Amino acid sequence: MADATCHEAKSKGRDRVQVYHPQDGKVGEQSGELQMVSQINHAFELGNFRLYRQKIIALDAGGGAEPHYEILVRMVDSAGNLIPPGGFMPVAERYNLLTSIERWVIGSLVEFLHRQYESGTIPHGKAVLTDAFYAVNLSGVSINDSSFIDFLRKLLIRFNLPRGLLCFEVTESTAISNLTKAAQLMHEMKAMGCRFALDDFGIGMSSFAYLKYLPVDYIKIDGVFIRDMATDPMDHAIVEAINRIAHILGLKTVAEFVENETTLESLRALNVDYAHGYFIAKPEALTKTAEAEHVVLEPA
Repeated sequence: MADATCHEAKSKGRDRVQVYHPQDGKVGEQSGELQMVSQINHAFELGNFRLYRQKIIALDAGGGAEPHYEILVRMVDSAGNLIPPGGFMPVAERYNLLTSIERWVIGSLVEFLHRQYESGTIPHGKAVLTDAFYAVNLSGVSINDSSFIDFLRKLLIRFNLPRGLLCFEVTESTAISNLTKAAQLMHEMKAMGCRFALDDFGIGMSSFAYLKYLPVDYIKIDGVFIRDMATDPMDHAIVEAINRIAHILGLKTVAEFVENETTLESLRALNVDYAHGYFIAKPEALTKTAEAEHVVLEPA
């Protein structure tokens, strides 16, 4: 409680006395966050992070059968329960642990894809997989981390992957708030054979203008417009506009949170390229084994 009260004093600007009261909700919340920090550190020590994937399907008949997935992370707590990212990622970001988690996710995914490629599960004979991709989220913390690009370069040199197989998702708000840095990072990583998707697209004020400056390959249309597009003319018009402009720019579109057949058919009618959501497939463990991948992390 003393430690949590000290953090509360710091959050209020420092240079003050902070008194702990048992009924103080703020300090209780802080204490809960510190307990989560401890669980995150234990997860690193014990290998208690797990990778999941959620299938993304091509909506046109000629989309091919090559795999498309979004990669998700879960954490196993001390009781053996799986905690979704919303349960620990905000705390990890606040306490400077997010970069280490993201490096673990990327490192584990690259190792997995390398094994799949070497075993022939991912087809050989193509230097570039023109359609398949595995998408993983990248935060503003990693974008602004000057050592991240070296971490990724060493990883990709160590593990041979077809160009285009690894795709990074950056939210629209993150990209816009770090525009220069994000654009620079995207150019460098694309030179290594990575792709980029702009996630949660459509909720920003200047979405279309910034598209000209960011070298992305995919636009993920925010689910807030997808859910009701079959019954809400405004949402339908927004999805149609985003899809049309993306195609003019030579970009592919991905619809998020597809939850029923009617929505899926509406997306097909608009010629949206890809879709994912619980109607299509729920997240599944990346591997059938319960063993965590072992990845040596460089200092963050």
